[in-house]
Order: sequence, then C-alpha cells, then structure tokens
Amino acid sequence: MVKVGVGIALLLIIFSSLAFSASDSATTTVSWSVLPFATLSIAGEEGSGDAVVSTFALPQPSAADLNRGYIEVERALTLIAVSNTNWRLTVRSDDPDLGRSYDGSYVKPLGDFQLRTAGGEYRSISNGEQVLMTGRHGRYELGIDYRIRFHSGYRPGDYRVTLIYTITTD
Repeated sequence: MVKVGVGIALLLIIFSSLAFSASDSATTTVSWSVLPFATLSIAGEEGSGDAVVSTFALPQPSAADLNRGYIEVERALTLIAVSNTNWRLTVRSDDPDLGRSYDGSYVKPLGDFQLRTAGGEYRSISNGEQVLMTGRHGRYELGIDYRIRFHSGYRPGDYRVTLIYTITTD
C-alpha cells in the first residue's frame, strides 16, 4: 500500500509540475513613423522654428564704398539648419523698399540689397520667396553674406531691411 501511495504521489508531482511549466506566448508588432522635420535658427540667438526673422541696418557707405558701388558684409548672419530629410531655404522681405533718405528725396530700392550663401552668386532680395540654398539631412551652419549696391542718385538716410528666412522639407 505504501508503494501505491508513493506512486500516486509521484504521479501528482509529475502532473502538477507539467501544469506549472505550461506556457502561452503572444507576439506583438511595434512600428512607428518618423515624420520629416526641419528647424532653422540664428547662431547666437534663442529660439528656432520653420522661419526666423532678421533685421539689418545698412551702414553708411564710405567714399571708397560709393566709388566701388557697394558695401559687402561677409558672414553678416549665420543660420543653423537642422533636418532629418531634404530641405530648402528661402528668403524674402515684406518691406517695399529699404527706406528714404534723410531729406525724403530718395527711396532706396529693395533690389539694392543682395545676399548669398557659401560664396555663391549674389541675388537681389524681393518680396517673393527665393530659394537661397538646398540640403540633405543633417546640421548645417550657413554663412550669409550681404551686399548693398549704391547708384549715382544715392542720398544718405536711415536704411534697413527685414528678412524672413524659411526652411521647408521636400
């Protein structure tokens, strides 16, 4: 009788261990999408977004600047573009012109203000968006050079331009 009791006890232990070692499994799939993004900021200033605004006061030209026909300011502004995809940088101004002379007799045309990036060709600023540069994913520091042209009718004044730089993803 002891052998039968021990045998039953062993069978109970075997069945109970089988019951505890049984397991179920489930499979789940996790996926996500990384949306394209791009941000633009001005080096040395707080804040970033898809557009930044910069105001530039035009310096008074020297006699040599007037003889040459322009003032050139290299790396007048450094923009920082960060993107995880291809991007495009545009620039425009909402200003109708660069301002009036002190005596009010001269209006400095908006197109006299020119800019370029990375030693490229100068382009005159306008009220319509102009593509200034394109790039791929990554972080870029973009040095922007300014040139202000002077014509024979130039008169001294308080001239300035507000530029709107915008970054968009392709």
